Amino acid sequence: LEVGNNTVTGNGLAGIRVNAMKNLPTIDGNVIDGNRWGIYLTGDKLAPLTTTYTFVGLAVTGSTQEGLYAEDLTLQLRGCKVVGSAGADLAVRRGRIDCYSTTVGYLSGNVYESGHLHVWWRVDIDVRWQSGVPVPSARVLMASHANNETYRELETDASGHISYFNAEEWSKVD
Repeated sequence: LEVGNNTVTGNGLAGIRVNAMKNLPTIDGNVIDGNRWGIYLTGDKLAPLTTTYTFVGLAVTGSTQEGLYAEDLTLQLRGCKVVGSAGADLAVRRGRIDCYSTTVGYLSGNVYESGHLHVWWRVDIDVRWQSGVPVPSARVLMASHANNETYRELETDASGHISYFNAEEWSKVD
């Protein structure tokens, strides 16, 4: 299935809907704005979480309900943008959505019946003195601003660097 180079706006239902998804559809170059659900995807309910479907570069804006809804599926969004939804930018039922370098509203997600939502960012860290000299073996503590809970402890290498890793911005699990 290929859905490309379309404009889908103001639809009272889904801008793009795929039911009983067994293969990754190509959804590319579309303007998806102001629909009830921007993209609505459902699995086949037989083996819903055995395959991960990855979408790159999707853009969904201004949905009146939820920007991207997935049911009985495991999805990865990479470099996507799902924003401005009245209900929630992401929604999952009996499945999982992992977002990497994807712009979504903070905590803008709904989880129904055993679902998981995770928003991740690729992070690398350089520690330097004010003079610009790298700080080898520096201890770096990532903690929550809200409750000071430690998220991760890391140490720089000999050049004051911590290589790329995924840092979770937020998640919701039911």
